Amino acid sequence: MVRRVLLILISVLVSGALMWFALRSIDLQQIYASLITANVWLLLASFVMAILSLWTRGVRWRGLVNDQLSTERAFYMFSITMLLNQIPLRLGEVARSVLAQREGIPIATAATSIIVERLLDLVFVLSLLGLCFTQLTAIPAEIAFTVRTLSVLAVVGFGVLLAFARYRTLAHQLLTWFLNRLPFLKRLHLTELLDQVLDGLRPLTNWRKLLFAVAWTIISWGISIVTIYLIQISVQGVPLDTWLLSGLIASLASLAIAVPLSVASVGPLENAVLAAGNLLGFSATTSLAMGLLFHGVSVATYLVCGTLGIVRMGVTLGDVMQEKK
Repeated sequence: MVRRVLLILISVLVSGALMWFALRSIDLQQIYASLITANVWLLLASFVMAILSLWTRGVRWRGLVNDQLSTERAFYMFSITMLLNQIPLRLGEVARSVLAQREGIPIATAATSIIVERLLDLVFVLSLLGLCFTQLTAIPAEIAFTVRTLSVLAVVGFGVLLAFARYRTLAHQLLTWFLNRLPFLKRLHLTELLDQVLDGLRPLTNWRKLLFAVAWTIISWGISIVTIYLIQISVQGVPLDTWLLSGLIASLASLAIAVPLSVASVGPLENAVLAAGNLLGFSATTSLAMGLLFHGVSVATYLVCGTLGIVRMGVTLGDVMQEKK
C-alpha cells in the first residue's frame, strides 16, 4: 500500500515537473487562443480516427492470441487496457491478461502476446523515426546517423528473434554461452525472459500470421498518423511539413509515453510534441497547442471506448484486481 501511494506521488510530481518545463516560456493566453480557434470538425474527425486506431489494434491482438477471441472482445479488452494505463500504476496490461484468462486464454499466452505487441510497435516506431530523420537537415549528421542505425538494428533484431523462435535450441545455446562468460547476469533470469518472448513470437514463425501482424501494425500506426495530421491542420492549416511532423510526433510521443512514472502521460507527451515541432521550426505555442489537443483526443477516446468495454464485458476494476490476487 505504501509503495503504491509513493508511486502515485512520484508520478504526480514527474507529470507536474514536465508540464512546468513545457509551459515555462510560453504565453498561456496564446495557447488558449490556439485551442479555442481550432477547427471542431477536424477534431471530431480525429476522434473518430482514434477510435478506429483502437479497433485495428484489437484486430492485431486477436491474431496474436491465435484468434481465440472475437474482434469485438479483443477491441473491448484493448480499450480497457488503454483506459487503465492512464492511471499512475498502469494496470492495463495486468487487466488485459486477467480478462483474457476469463475468456479461456492461458494467462501466459496473453502476457507473451502483449510482449510481442510491444516489440512490433517498437520496431515500427524506430523505423518511422529513422525514416523521418532522413528528411531532417537541421540536425547534426551524427544524431541522424545514430537514429537511422537504431532503426535498422530494431528491424534486424526483430528478425533475429523470429529466427530464434523457430530454432529455439540455438537461442538457448547462445544464451548459455553468454551467461557462462558473464555469470553475474544469471540473477536476471534471462532464460525465463527469453522463453516468454520466444513463446509469444512462435505464432509469427508462420509467414501468414507474421504478415497479418505486420500489416495490422502498419495500418494501425498509419491511422494514428492521420489522427495527428487532422489535429495539426485543425490548429494551423496545411503547411508543407505537416506529414513529416505527424510522423515525428507519432514516433517521439510513443517513446515518451513509455515513461512509467507519470499521470496519463501528462508531461512526457507534451514535451515530445514540442521536440518534434522544434525539429521542424514550428513555434512552441503552436506545437504545445497541438500536443494538448492530441492528448485530449487520446484520453477522450480511451475514456469512451474503455468505459464501453467495461460495460459490455460486465467487469469492474475491482473484479480484475481481485482475480489477479
